[in-house]
Amino acid sequence: MRKDFLINGIIENYERLKKESPLIQQITNFVSIHEQANITLAAGARPIMADCPVEFDDIIAQADALLLNIGTINDKRRDAILQANETARKYKVPVVLDPVGVGASSYVRELALELLESGNISIVKGNAGEIFSLVGIQLSEGVSGVDYVGEDIMELPAEELKKLPEFSRKYGLVTVITGEKDLLIDSENQLLCSNGVPLLAGITGSGCMAGSLLASYLAICADPLLAALTGISILCISAELAAREASGPGSFRILLHDRLASLEADEIRERLKFEFIELA
Repeated sequence: MRKDFLINGIIENYERLKKESPLIQQITNFVSIHEQANITLAAGARPIMADCPVEFDDIIAQADALLLNIGTINDKRRDAILQANETARKYKVPVVLDPVGVGASSYVRELALELLESGNISIVKGNAGEIFSLVGIQLSEGVSGVDYVGEDIMELPAEELKKLPEFSRKYGLVTVITGEKDLLIDSENQLLCSNGVPLLAGITGSGCMAGSLLASYLAICADPLLAALTGISILCISAELAAREASGPGSFRILLHDRLASLEADEIRERLKFEFIELA
């Protein structure tokens, strides 16, 4: 896979999403639901946040992608998420899993693993603490609630890092690890993305917004790796541009939506920062 192919694909996906305006069904947490709906609209897709299982056959049948964000879980919501995943399988709707909190809660971790074992997930996205919990990578420190505050993951021992591509191969999906730099892994490729700004960590739900964008681009892109790279890159480039004008996290949040809605192809091409790497 060539870098110029990916760059052109990112720009094409950004423009195509606005033209096609796919419907993105999102079952997500109540902390960031409004931010996710708004970022989906800013990108050019149409969000629907239905979480009543009675509606799933009607709504998921119409959807172009499904996001399952398992933050703020309870027993009723757990059952709904599992049912939504099976309904998506029935209608061949691609699924993104955002395993919020799996590093802190065994209950949430069991749900995430059950969803992965279904074989129906195209992309799983989380911070290092969340993904490493699912992969089985041992950390000396780093998980604080739903946040990862530990070591640079690229400094981990080689025998730990090699578990990441093995995990992607096992479940047949793209793994996205978000952080100061973002790591994208499928069965054959590993990409390190360096766009973004610290202000992203200063607003509620920036990681959840990334999940909404991954699902939006997966709806119009048959290649999950390219869809994931598009979503991460578009969010982080928009954040860089928003940060130049923002006076703090409040104005940054508003400007992030504005910039994401109005990117130019030249801005994307000039600012993209990603490279192929090889994990041990």
